[in-house]
Amino acid sequence: MEQLFLIDYINHYDLSAYSGSVGDVCLRCNKTYFEIKDESNKTLTISESNNFGEAKIANPNKYMVEIFNYDKFVSALDAYFQDDKKRCDMILATDDDFILGELKDSQNKKAESRARKQLLQSLHTIRAVPAIATYITQHSVKKFCYFNKKTPNSHSESINKTITAFNPLENIVPNGLKMENKQIEDLGFEFWQYTGNQVLTLS
Repeated sequence: MEQLFLIDYINHYDLSAYSGSVGDVCLRCNKTYFEIKDESNKTLTISESNNFGEAKIANPNKYMVEIFNYDKFVSALDAYFQDDKKRCDMILATDDDFILGELKDSQNKKAESRARKQLLQSLHTIRAVPAIATYITQHSVKKFCYFNKKTPNSHSESINKTITAFNPLENIVPNGLKMENKQIEDLGFEFWQYTGNQVLTLS
C-alpha cells in the first residue's frame, strides 16, 4: 500500500510530499496472532501479547499483513487538506482482505456512531483515488471494523465483572458482531464490531 498512498494519493489530491518516516505509517506482520494498539501520539504498535491493544487479529495462514497508519499519514499532510477531514485509524490488507479499522478504548456510547462516520468518510476519500479504487476491487473480503477494548472504569468495573462471569460476550460470539448497515453495504463493505476480547480472523 506504500505507493498507493505515498505517491498516488498525494498526486491525486495535489499535496506536498509526505514528510514523515515511511516506517511510522507502513507496518507489516505475519504472526498467527497479534494485537494493535493506538497510542496517544497516533503511533500504531503491534504486539503478540494478550490484552495489549484494541484490535485483536488472528492470522492462521500467516499472511503478510500490511497495516497502514492512515490517521498519522493524514495528520502529516497539508493543513488545509486536514481541515474537518474525518479519518479512520488504520487500513489493513492481505491478498484477500481489505479492512478499514477504527480503534477505541472507550465506555462512551456515542463512540460507535463517531467511528462509523470516520470509516465512511475515509472510504470516500481514498476511493476517489483511481489506483486505490482499483486496488480495493481486487479484494474479496471488504470490511469496516470498529474495535473497542472498553477497559472498565472505576464505576463500571464491578458491574462488568459480574456480566462477564455470567454472559461473556467473547465466548458467545468470539469473532465479532456483524452489524446491519445499508449505507455501508451499498458500498460493497460489511460493518463489524469487535469489543473486549473478540478477535478478527483474517480470511
